[in-house]
Amino acid sequence: MGEEADELSFTKGDRIEVLQEIDRDWLEGKLGAEAGIFPKSFVQMETGGGDGGGSVAAALSDDADAAA
Repeated sequence: MGEEADELSFTKGDRIEVLQEIDRDWLEGKLGAEAGIFPKSFVQMETGGGDGGGSVAAALSDDADAAA
């Protein structure tokens, strides 16, 4: 689970639709009905996988595992 209320929770293998780049280290994304921010270092970027043809980030590990 994300540490802060605005952080997106995910598990390894999830594909997160990227909504915008917050800064060089953080992205905002949507996973199912949930939206929030997450570190770029926790995902691998893919292109053209979103519903609108946008970017998708594939989770490399659970957010809880990466934070530990």
